[in-house]
Amino acid sequence: IDFTDIVVLNAILPVTVHHKGSCKVVTTYYDNSSSGCFMIKELKDELQASGTVTLLKLRLMHGPNYVNTIAIENFIVSNLNNNNVIDLPKTYT
Repeated sequence: IDFTDIVVLNAILPVTVHHKGSCKVVTTYYDNSSSGCFMIKELKDELQASGTVTLLKLRLMHGPNYVNTIAIENFIVSNLNNNNVIDLPKTYT
């Protein structure tokens, strides 16, 4: 089967998240129609990541919503073999 022409719009993928020497294998949801990058607070805490407290404005179907969050930088994800490394944009809890 030739998979080169298949377009993945949404996927649930196992990845390794890296942050300043710590790493954790997690399941992630990839949504190519989203411009944001989010993680649960427990993962941020487990990786001992720190960031800047901020108010995030989400534009939803029913109007804007404001969420208190922490903005964190310098996360990297890779496949489970630690290949295909991707630097994540600013990530929010």
